Amino acid sequence: MVREVREESGIVDLRVVPGFEKKIEYFYRREGKKVHKTVVFFLAETSVEKVTISFEHQDYGWFDYAEAIRTVTYPNARRLIREGEAFMNPAKGDAPRRAG
Repeated sequence: MVREVREESGIVDLRVVPGFEKKIEYFYRREGKKVHKTVVFFLAETSVEKVTISFEHQDYGWFDYAEAIRTVTYPNARRLIREGEAFMNPAKGDAPRRAG
């Protein structure tokens, strides 16, 4: 996962936050065929501010929690942001804090 982030963003100092891994699954159509997609989300930290995105992406942005909740359009993305916030800040949410 760290290698893929480096290839797609240029971020080399990625630090994965242990204990948070969430999956979503969905279907979409490509060339008339139904395709099943599984996406795995992790939490990570970096000091990098400028990202060099790969050809696979159109844009990127850094958002604080409130901006992210306002910006995302898919309900499952909003749910994942809330779960990540609760994981990192359990006093604000009802999820248990990661061990460590």
